Amino acid sequence: MYLIDGRPHECVLIDIGCGLKTEKIIKNISEAGFDLGLISAVVNTHCHYRHAGGNQKLNKLLGYCEVIAHELDADAIEKGDQRLTKANIYGQIFEPCDVHFRICTTDIKTMETIGLGGHCTIGVGDIDFVPIHVPGHTPGSIVLYGEIDGAHVMFTGDLDEPPTNRRDLEIWRESIQRLINLKIDIIYGGHSIIFEEPKKWLGRLTKF
Repeated sequence: MYLIDGRPHECVLIDIGCGLKTEKIIKNISEAGFDLGLISAVVNTHCHYRHAGGNQKLNKLLGYCEVIAHELDADAIEKGDQRLTKANIYGQIFEPCDVHFRICTTDIKTMETIGLGGHCTIGVGDIDFVPIHVPGHTPGSIVLYGEIDGAHVMFTGDLDEPPTNRRDLEIWRESIQRLINLKIDIIYGGHSIIFEEPKKWLGRLTKF
């Protein structure tokens, strides 16, 4: 997971993990000097247990934290679908949680034509992220694309994990191919993997 620092206005989490160590995560954020009251939302890159399973616990610990997810993954999160969230693989239970804001599909071709301002954006202080729909890993997988300190960055969740289903694999490849055309300086992947040569990394993924 990542914490986006939008102080003095607000902070936003990108994914929250499975929920088994949410208390420790909150403690670490507090000890790092962040006011927990500034955490306004968590954006789920997709519905899988390892990324969204801690949504409900985060809400309980903070009192309230807006959950944001793509509309095609939102039902699995709200219903606690053990199969679609893959919680059953780990022998765990995905705790259902309300999705307070559902992201609709972003047309990346239109984005290139009219710029970022013409689309749904997620604001974190002075930083604006565009959620881009990249189906394949899950139906509602997204990446978040924006600019931080002059660098074009992208938070990709589990974009690097290809689906096993042939049809989903083709959809996944198409999603990656579209991203290659964007200006990207750094990719922040899921599970703390950071890539400073994003074009090369995305190019390798298209060969799966």
